[in-house]
Amino acid sequence: MMGKTHISVGVVTAFLVTQPVALEGFSVAVIGGATGGIISDMEVRSNSKFRDALHARLIVLGLTVVFLIVDVITQGPIISSVLHSSSQRLIAGSAILIALVIFGRFTSHRTFTHSLLGLVSLSAGVWLLCPPLTAAFAAGFISHVFLDLLNKQPIQIFYPIEKGKFCLKLCYANGAMNTVFFLLGIVGVLYWVGKVALT
Repeated sequence: MMGKTHISVGVVTAFLVTQPVALEGFSVAVIGGATGGIISDMEVRSNSKFRDALHARLIVLGLTVVFLIVDVITQGPIISSVLHSSSQRLIAGSAILIALVIFGRFTSHRTFTHSLLGLVSLSAGVWLLCPPLTAAFAAGFISHVFLDLLNKQPIQIFYPIEKGKFCLKLCYANGAMNTVFFLLGIVGVLYWVGKVALT
């Protein structure tokens, strides 16, 4: 699926997993779900042919900045976690994530970045850096892999094991189902916002 779809579905999946009931909980779900939703495409180069990857990264950057500001203003769980963590933990989490992203950028598409190893190692880095984001990040990551399983290009889910590549071959990444899932994600996010606003 395309970047905006991975973002919308990643965020709504994070809402379902984290069940936010206040604005500060939204920051965790949006930042974690959106980041987890697109990080699996870290090795996709942004160029004239793949502008979707660049657009998705810019959207997630914008969402992250906005909701980090919200989190700081509300003294939410993200800023509280960072302020109360040891410098060693923050450095270790950052180092692991940077190393994994660099490694991921040089892997083939739908290998490490779509695997159980990728899920566990990246989530561990997020947990070290900011524990409240871990569940939302993992939910976004899992939603990305699930959506890509529907496509026609196989996923090496048990990377680095070569055998066991999977895909259901039900749709193309940029076809009609991409639009359907994007809209379902948007509707899900709006539903959750409305639900919390009315309580």
